[in-house]
Amino acid sequence: MRKVEILIIASLTMAVLIFLILSIQSSSSIWPYHVAITSNETTRANNNVMSSDRPQNCEMVLAQNGPNENLNDEYEVAAMVDPKCEVPSLQKGKVHVVIAGYKGLDAKNGFSDRNSYLFDIGLTNADYFWYRRLDAQKPLRHIEGPCGQSFHERLLLPNHGRDASALYDYIVEFYNNLPDILIFMHGHGAQAYHTNCEAIFARTVYYYRAYVNKNVLRCKGKSVLDHMMTLTSRSTTTINYTHTWFGNNEFRLSKRNTDKNSCKDYIGAKWGHVFKYRDFYSNDSCCASFIITSDRIQRYPLEFWEDMLHLVRDPTTDDDVFSRICFEFLLATLFYDEVDFTIDQVSVFYNEADSLIHGKLRNENSTGPDKRVVDRMKSCLICRNK
Repeated sequence: MRKVEILIIASLTMAVLIFLILSIQSSSSIWPYHVAITSNETTRANNNVMSSDRPQNCEMVLAQNGPNENLNDEYEVAAMVDPKCEVPSLQKGKVHVVIAGYKGLDAKNGFSDRNSYLFDIGLTNADYFWYRRLDAQKPLRHIEGPCGQSFHERLLLPNHGRDASALYDYIVEFYNNLPDILIFMHGHGAQAYHTNCEAIFARTVYYYRAYVNKNVLRCKGKSVLDHMMTLTSRSTTTINYTHTWFGNNEFRLSKRNTDKNSCKDYIGAKWGHVFKYRDFYSNDSCCASFIITSDRIQRYPLEFWEDMLHLVRDPTTDDDVFSRICFEFLLATLFYDEVDFTIDQVSVFYNEADSLIHGKLRNENSTGPDKRVVDRMKSCLICRNK
């Protein structure tokens, strides 16, 4: 009997060793883009180089990864590992999600002890920063979530400066240690008239995957990494999304254009040497929820962001003008696309992203909705429908 047990243990050990050897040998074919990227990354500065800059070793990168335009094959294999988490993944510290909250944690807004639907997006190793504006006596919360995701709470007082103060405070804190990707959301998460679960889940996953595959996309030309992607959408669905939609409120837009000029004049007078106002289509998109590569933040010196934070937190300034209109309608100017996209080119990014939910209804080249993203989104829909 003893000999039989030894033989069984030896056989199992041999099987495990064979599996590990085969896994190592085949890893480059399972996750080719991830391997190509990690082997060439050196510093964070290199990671943040503009995605319009074509890598010097494009021939090698494309040879390793093939001419296939569809980058989803590796995710089909990775889904067998854990469909709730993005694999291939980015390292810890590469993705920050900043949420301009107000009250404490609330399941409907994305985070609570029992239901944290923003964790369900599955952005592996992402860090979430929630800015609370009330209840100074309450301790700050920290939550470790699935897929290596972490939640950190910040207290920002006095309660003046709206969403702008949260973003500016974050930038001042992390200016010298920025992630590669910054995602900014309002405290209501996906529950608002100007966004929805589909936009939040599909576009953040799409951008995350694009960054994992950034070397391949750069070598093939323009990519979404050259674009400031908005999370704005009608509250119902992204199925009929158009990039020029700004909230369907012409009166508010007209009023804001007037107030926007006063903010532009303030910034231009004090920071005209670093701030270049660009009048182009996307700065009429409302609502200030977006995704960018964080190198755009460092177009401006730390002192600029410190001054903007001081401006919006000053209780004597007009909160609606400087913390809302100025913030929402000048963000696209501050973080403008240096690549001159046409609306049609930009629309391709949103069609591809939203097709993760809607498949061929948004992108005729899609192989269909991504079941992993659709399944992850269910918890968000449950919260929205309560």
